[in-house]
Amino acid sequence: MQKEQFKLLELLPIGVTISTPEGKILDVNSTGYKMSGFETKEAFIESSEIVHWLDSAKRKEFLELVQKKGLARNFEVQVKREDNSVAWVSISAKLQKTKTGEARRSSIIKLRA
Repeated sequence: MQKEQFKLLELLPIGVTISTPEGKILDVNSTGYKMSGFETKEAFIESSEIVHWLDSAKRKEFLELVQKKGLARNFEVQVKREDNSVAWVSISAKLQKTKTGEARRSSIIKLRA
C-alpha cells in the first residue's frame, strides 16, 4: 500500500490489516495493533494471525468465505489479545490482487461493545 494511503488509515478508529491469504501479517495501522494489546507495530506484524483467533474452526470458516466469495462482512468472532484476554470483534475483509498478481487480504476490524 502506498504511504499516503496508509497515513490516512492511521486516522481511523478501527483496525486495518493487510495480510497474505495464509495469515502472514504484512501491515497494520496503529489502532489495529493497539486494540490487540501490542505495544508496537513490529511486534504485531511478527506475530502470526493464527494466534489471534480464539477458535480455529471460526478462522477456517472465515478464510473459506473470503476465498469463495472474495469478501466477508461483519464476521463476528472472539480474538485473543497479547495479554491473553479475549475480545469480541467484527471483521470485514476483501481478497485482492497486487499489480504483480499476488493475493492480499485487506481487513477492517472493529471492537464490539
